[in-house]
Amino acid sequence: MSNDKFVIAPHMRLQEWVAEEKGYFADEGLEYEFAEPLQSKDGKVHDLGNNVGAFQTFEEGRICNVSSACHWTINVAAASGQGKLFRDAYCAAPAGIFVAADSDLESPAGLADVPVSVGYQSGSHYTREVFDESREWVAAHGIFPDGNPGSGDYAQATIGILS
Repeated sequence: MSNDKFVIAPHMRLQEWVAEEKGYFADEGLEYEFAEPLQSKDGKVHDLGNNVGAFQTFEEGRICNVSSACHWTINVAAASGQGKLFRDAYCAAPAGIFVAADSDLESPAGLADVPVSVGYQSGSHYTREVFDESREWVAAHGIFPDGNPGSGDYAQATIGILS
């Protein structure tokens, strides 16, 4: 990667891929390099192993001028001299599941028993650990009565708003 260009390395973040595809970075006149370190058609580039996440790729010298990892990773990388975290520039946004318009999926329940990947040391990684450690306790204690989110059927979990 060139050191004189603005580096955008999406690391699985949808908004940068969309902006690149639609030409938003070029429209703003950025002289940039769109680095795709995890993309390959044969799977060899992105298969970094089970215990390699964004932080490890920063340790190995990955360069990016746009936050391309979870807040934890950016903070730890910055604290160890692997980059900088600008507190007012970082934002957290609601999550969602996006599917193709012709998909049969209409709710998270449609993903029951479907394997999904969770990035190592990502926010999802820690959320999964919490679910794994607490789901039996929550079900055993009837925290949510039937019909409400988390009704005890982990495989058929739903998303809802608690008031």
